[in-house]
Amino acid sequence: MRSRLRPASVLAASGLAVSCIALIIGGSRAEAVTQASGSTSAQAPVITAKSVTALSKPSVTSTSIPPLGPGSCASSVAVVTPSGPKSLPTNVIRSTDDSIPLYLDQWSAGCGERITIRLGAAHSAKAVVRAYRIGWYGGAGSRLVWSSAPIRIPATPMTTRSKPTISSPNWKTNITTKITSNWAPGLYAIVTSSGGRVTGVAEFVVRSSSPQSAVVVYSGLTNASYSPFGGASLYRGLDGGSLATTVALQRPLILNGRVSFLKHDVPTAQALDRVGIRADAVMDTDVHSTPSLLTSRNLVVLPGHSEYWTKSMYDALLTAQSAGTNIAVLGANEIYWQARVQMNSLGQPVSMFVARKLAKDPLAVTTPALATVRWRDAPLRHDPSASLGESYTVTKAHGSLQILSLPGWLAATTGLRSGAILQGVAAGEVDGPRVAPSIWMPTNLQVIGLGLLRGPAGRVATAGMTYYTAPSGSAVFQFGSTNWACQLMATCPDGITSTQTRQIQWAVTTSVLHNLSQRGWGRAHPSTPNAPKSISAMHSALSPAAYGTFGAGS
Repeated sequence: MRSRLRPASVLAASGLAVSCIALIIGGSRAEAVTQASGSTSAQAPVITAKSVTALSKPSVTSTSIPPLGPGSCASSVAVVTPSGPKSLPTNVIRSTDDSIPLYLDQWSAGCGERITIRLGAAHSAKAVVRAYRIGWYGGAGSRLVWSSAPIRIPATPMTTRSKPTISSPNWKTNITTKITSNWAPGLYAIVTSSGGRVTGVAEFVVRSSSPQSAVVVYSGLTNASYSPFGGASLYRGLDGGSLATTVALQRPLILNGRVSFLKHDVPTAQALDRVGIRADAVMDTDVHSTPSLLTSRNLVVLPGHSEYWTKSMYDALLTAQSAGTNIAVLGANEIYWQARVQMNSLGQPVSMFVARKLAKDPLAVTTPALATVRWRDAPLRHDPSASLGESYTVTKAHGSLQILSLPGWLAATTGLRSGAILQGVAAGEVDGPRVAPSIWMPTNLQVIGLGLLRGPAGRVATAGMTYYTAPSGSAVFQFGSTNWACQLMATCPDGITSTQTRQIQWAVTTSVLHNLSQRGWGRAHPSTPNAPKSISAMHSALSPAAYGTFGAGS
């Protein structure tokens, strides 16, 4: 993604302590699953999604805030209704103007910890900071749980000129608040608002003190890599020059960085909530610091675009898979670049380094296993397709998938049958089964849906939805498109699927997430290999409706 950086300026306001207030409302969850009449094994009953509950109108009583577990901090804080809109606007991706950006000193916190929120402004302004927990909430998509008093913020320049390193602006602390038991575990959007509009967005996770059997790993590193705050990013050079190689993590998400969070992580949390999956929310940097967060889980969920992974993170995922943990990839272009994360003395992640080229990486010769290049390239040679079944092919995709093969447990899903076309689901950046000799695919890969994309200079690329089971009993399901989750929520800024297709997408997503939440699913339901061995074989298998296009930049 590319975008022009707006000129901006900031000045930190004086420190202000704000007491923590929150709102907890109990209610019901919209369910979209039915128990099958029979199961294939006592340990792994099959869940089918025969119909999908229609998107309901937002309800003030519809929420699925998880109960507090043992060890949660005291819940004696008075419940006070915070002021402001009760949910984020549905057009928040397009309507946020980044004129009053913010960032947190840490991306996640547990109950009882304090967080600091730092503010800046393109022009002198007064703003309110609000915290929204992301979830289904009867279709509203989020719920306001905390708000600050109005804060005056003078203007200050926002650019830095320290290439190839983009540093933190180190704004003076504006708000310090404590995470109490009123902040339910999960994904949050912390936003600034002024004059009735959202003027800045930051990503934050409240960690659970009572581990669930599933965990979702949100993509802070990837979102930060796209944010051009400070004048450059891992995708944008200063004044048209070389790309940054080091970006601070304690800096605002603006433009493409903000869009990445709202387009990929937010709808993932909403989809998990709607289909009734209780998953611990963690940031990718949490897994980097504490790899055991993935240990002994039934299911690991990766959101729409989790592109940057450290060695510690990747090792943790592979260790979990080898122990039988299932993996659901609700996106594409996962595990593409290796990154190195710098921590401070408090154990907080403060910056990320990605050289992209061996010649620019000072550790490439002495410590080749940490080289910050693509995972598929030398010296790493570990494309995720070897463990997950498929991997990144192209970007700017506009295509569809033709159903080739269905596992028995998906066969009852309404709208799915051999030969059916899922129109428009291969969009954004896509993964597919790769037939290149240098990239290994599991021999028992089951290609459920397949499409071919035609691009510049006569190039042809694959798009796919795949299922793969490992000897450990782990099952891996890849949906294959960065747009899958935002298509579910009908919030993709670059186009959504039809109502009929979206109903099928909800049904498939529901079945996959509930079934892969059961340990040993892959052993009870092995994949059936059918992966075409060449592009020619794919041409022979597909109808014209399964062809699409992709753009330059892949």
